[in-house]
Amino acid sequence: MAGKKCTSKRKYEDKHRTFLVDVALDESCDIQDKPQLAIFARSVSKDCVIKEELLDIVPLKDRTRGIDVKETMINVFVKANVPKQKLTAIATDGAPSMVGSVNGLVGLCKADNTFPEFWNFHCIIHREQLVSKSLNLDNVMKPVMEIVNYIRTHALNHRQFKNLIAELDQGLPGDLPLPCTVRWLSKGKVLSRFFELLDAVKLFMEQKDKD
Repeated sequence: MAGKKCTSKRKYEDKHRTFLVDVALDESCDIQDKPQLAIFARSVSKDCVIKEELLDIVPLKDRTRGIDVKETMINVFVKANVPKQKLTAIATDGAPSMVGSVNGLVGLCKADNTFPEFWNFHCIIHREQLVSKSLNLDNVMKPVMEIVNYIRTHALNHRQFKNLIAELDQGLPGDLPLPCTVRWLSKGKVLSRFFELLDAVKLFMEQKDKD
């Protein structure tokens, strides 16, 4: 295993040798309320080949201060052989531990002479999530979520619904996803899939004598 990991690291280093790199970070809690930091990287080669990948998902300690996030990010860079000197941008959410000008990740990195000059951005997906919270779409989302929960949270209903989709054989997606409140735009994905499966949902609810 050690040999394979070393080879993988060398390949990553070669692949990024002439690249510029920017990263996006997201910190959220898992189902056990343990903070996890996801770090994504986008690299651009001299011939404009763009690559995106998940570098790592790392459990944080009890506290999620800017210094904790920075140290974790640097450790991931070292582990993946990402050249820190070629960093061009950092995208985060708007939490103080991320964007704070003194003790946040961005402020600490800008004050660190080992980091190059870089741009910092508030991730557009986080902004969309914030906007979605201010929109009053209860007249749409409430009945959709009630139907999704009726189908997905009852094992028999779920199996029957999946069998119905298979029987229709119309090239439809195979299932309805459950919404997750801590994931970006999760309800939007559920709503999109719901309307893809609208005919199947109507038929299933009619079979169950549900309005």
